[in-house]
Amino acid sequence: MASNDSLDWIYEAAFDDDALDALAGRLMERFDSQHLLAGWIGADGDFRSLVAANYEADHLTRYFGEFAEKDIWLAAEMPYAGIERSIRSSDLVDQSVYQRSEIYNDFFRPTGLEVFHSLSLSANNRDGAGAWALHRARGRGDRDFTIEDREDIERIGGALRHVMKVRSRLVRERSGQKAFSLVSDRTRIGGVLLGPGGGLVQANRLGEDMLHIGDVIRLARGRVVASDEVADWFAGALRGIFSTATPHASSSHAHDARGRRIALTLSPVPTFMGMRAMLFLSMPVELGEGHDAALVDAFGLTRSEAQVMRLLANGGTAQGIAVRRGTSLQTVRVQLRHAMGKMGCTRQSEAIALAKRFLIAADPPDHTQFEV
Repeated sequence: MASNDSLDWIYEAAFDDDALDALAGRLMERFDSQHLLAGWIGADGDFRSLVAANYEADHLTRYFGEFAEKDIWLAAEMPYAGIERSIRSSDLVDQSVYQRSEIYNDFFRPTGLEVFHSLSLSANNRDGAGAWALHRARGRGDRDFTIEDREDIERIGGALRHVMKVRSRLVRERSGQKAFSLVSDRTRIGGVLLGPGGGLVQANRLGEDMLHIGDVIRLARGRVVASDEVADWFAGALRGIFSTATPHASSSHAHDARGRRIALTLSPVPTFMGMRAMLFLSMPVELGEGHDAALVDAFGLTRSEAQVMRLLANGGTAQGIAVRRGTSLQTVRVQLRHAMGKMGCTRQSEAIALAKRFLIAADPPDHTQFEV
């Protein structure tokens, strides 16, 4: 029997779309299948497709529009929808009956799919029920799934059911409330939305990058874990949100592998699905050369004036900029004065603050300040 530690390739698929696609491929290879479907029927009766491998969108549209009610496999499995178990289609429907069925002759055969054997793993909770379904086509000796296949999928069934339940909840939250619109992908802050115990619900792009790098936060079996530097703070901050009558925010800081100081804030976020926690990770801002064009376009600066303003916004000094550019200090001061006039600012600090706020919002395509 495989240990839980060997199932990370499954658990990671709960929140990572690429990992979900990879999981589908590995399952088909493991069980010698040509197709895979995973879907969930919510308590509201709506069907949500979670993953479909080697099925075209028009196949699924036609199936649910014309043939779902004629699917004798589905009809035979419905009485067991409330029971979590694995099952072969041949355990419920004799293959000679299936071969004469409308679903096989009018749908699978004409589409060229030739699906003839199925192995499914069901899952359910108070939000609904769903299943993973592996499909094997004819043409390989008409080999049915074996009892050993059933035992094998049950060995990893706990992890697969976990992925399905989390995925179904994410689909519901995205469609019902767009909960993660709280953190836009255009913010300059990494955002990670957490459930009880630190379970990952969603992350913006920078948050996903930081989870992948793993030096400040990382993902372990579907839960966000903090680095040793802030592990105690993180555990206490989660308790302060999920284990108290009055949830409260908490802040700390950590250092990434490059030694940069990262500010962390964990704040309570009530949702219709219950309490969530938002972890904000503020990265040090450093503007790149790609921002110069934004200043040129917005304020009519020359390229040299824009470069001076950007370098000052990054914390540089006029003397340092002169040395870096190989020009005189007087030249830099003149360019700064001209830039301030075009920007409508009378003080250097005012111009620098305006440039910084504007450039962070501008986010040009070649912006790399958050390259981690």
